[in-house]
Amino acid sequence: MNKRNTTEVEHAELSNDQPVSTSQNISATTAAEETRSPETISEALELETIDTNLFRSKRLWKPLVGRGVFGGQVIAMAVVAATASVEPLKHLHSLHAYFLSFGNADRPIIYTVDRLRDGKSYATRSVKAIQDGRCIFSLTCSFQVPEPSQPVFQIGRPKPDQVGRTAPLEDYPQPEECQPIESRFIETLEQNPNLPVKLKAFLENAIDERQHSAIEIRIADPARGGPIGMGVKSPTQAYWFRSRTPVPKDPAFQKGVLAYASDFQLISTAGNALGLSGRSTPRLAMMASLDHSMYFYNDFDCSEWLFYHMECPRAAHGRGVVTGRIFTQDGKLAIVVAQEGVVRANL
Repeated sequence: MNKRNTTEVEHAELSNDQPVSTSQNISATTAAEETRSPETISEALELETIDTNLFRSKRLWKPLVGRGVFGGQVIAMAVVAATASVEPLKHLHSLHAYFLSFGNADRPIIYTVDRLRDGKSYATRSVKAIQDGRCIFSLTCSFQVPEPSQPVFQIGRPKPDQVGRTAPLEDYPQPEECQPIESRFIETLEQNPNLPVKLKAFLENAIDERQHSAIEIRIADPARGGPIGMGVKSPTQAYWFRSRTPVPKDPAFQKGVLAYASDFQLISTAGNALGLSGRSTPRLAMMASLDHSMYFYNDFDCSEWLFYHMECPRAAHGRGVVTGRIFTQDGKLAIVVAQEGVVRANL
């Protein structure tokens, strides 16, 4: 389980703006260069081949508020490893993963691939991520020979709604009109010159981390713009994202990139739905992603803007489930995402 503990009020308030698959007790003295994410997505997904169906990570990233390796990177590397064992004619169409324990960014992760099935139309692979002799993550994924002549259906891109519902209308602003996510940190610093020293240092490091991240994110939901803490309780959130650097056109690699990016902020949607934060009553105590699923339907280019809409339909018993839909800028639904996680209040 990749978990996050929110132990300080001012730091916990940042929880809805950071990768949520990993956690640590935040230290304001953490240097930005020690937590900086890979500046190109190719670096983030790079694996070393040890033997047939056996791979080793080259560079791991622990986010500023992370206890361990970013969950999206763990997923993406597993996708790259599995894809290497499948004939190019078959394309990844679904994956189902479980986070079993956090990963240590200072130790390599070993990926082992099992070939479960190779059929005429479909192939299935199982991947385990091993670190220090323990399985910290498992993934099962399926590949299909595309069938483009089959009938097609998709629902429309959602629009913002005051009560959290969505409608099939394209009413969100375009990425050029949207605020980069790090702008919220910058505005918080500018509008609060007397912030505690530790919080100020943390925000400065968070700005550096986002600006050097391999993935650029812009807030698409107007209700979530502005300084930290000014958002509203809502079961939905949305943003535009793309790779900061060009991505190889290989569709298989593009899906690895999407697996990486799909984990940003996802489970925090459940925390938002419950109204939990560092300043709420009760306070947010922990968020932990338990699993992650993806379904791929359309080709896409991660160098171009993609629209990510997330919604929490249910949260109870210390858990929340979030569904996500990723659209191309011209409105095609490319990927459907689902994740359940632990979302606990400090009771």
